[in-house]
Amino acid sequence: TTEIYTLSLHDALPILRTLALPALDPHQRSGDGFHQAGVSGFLRNPRVPAPQRLKALVALQHVPGRIASPLLRTLLGDDSEDLRLLAYGMLERKEKTLNAAIHAEHQRLAAARTPTAQTLAHTRLAGLYWELIYQGLAQGDLRQHAAEAGLRHVREALTLHPAAAGLRLRSGQFLSTLGDTAGAQTAFEAALAAGMPSHRVLPLLAELAYQRRDFAAVRTLLAPLASWHGMTRVEKVADFWRRA
Repeated sequence: TTEIYTLSLHDALPILRTLALPALDPHQRSGDGFHQAGVSGFLRNPRVPAPQRLKALVALQHVPGRIASPLLRTLLGDDSEDLRLLAYGMLERKEKTLNAAIHAEHQRLAAARTPTAQTLAHTRLAGLYWELIYQGLAQGDLRQHAAEAGLRHVREALTLHPAAAGLRLRSGQFLSTLGDTAGAQTAFEAALAAGMPSHRVLPLLAELAYQRRDFAAVRTLLAPLASWHGMTRVEKVADFWRRA
């Protein structure tokens, strides 16, 4: 508890009141003592002692790959050899884990004998190749290869299950990565028509519109999400465009 004093209007004497402290939001604290936003600042600040930066780097093990991988890459050129080696090892471990999963899934695909099993294997492979891209683990030619391989598996799965909205969405993501914005637009619209929730598709369509510099379309596409509370970041972006 915390104590505060207020003044009585009658006698101007201090009156003691006791108030209960509000409960702490557990999402504002992480078990290792670092918040995601704080880790980035720690790692990029050369004035912070190396042992503390190492501790912050270890905390990235609990951060999603999409956020952790770019931070790890910035440390590959750090002045501290310990930080460079640890960052490289963490990136390599993430990549090896995904590549091992891809290898195992290829074996399952080779052993699949029914259309259902083949569809599942192709779908999982597409998802794993997308993770290589989404987490920033595939760069340059490897990124291009991952997108092309993933798109092949999406198309194989769609041949077996044409009505799958999620596969249409994944197809659009790979096509966008490969620079085929027209194909991506068609795929995203097909995903929406196949029943994919609008909050999953509209931000992707808005991103394509932004790349075309069609800002009116961006505003129109994001307008329905300004009052949607499912994803805070999307809601904030939509609100920004609503006010723009």
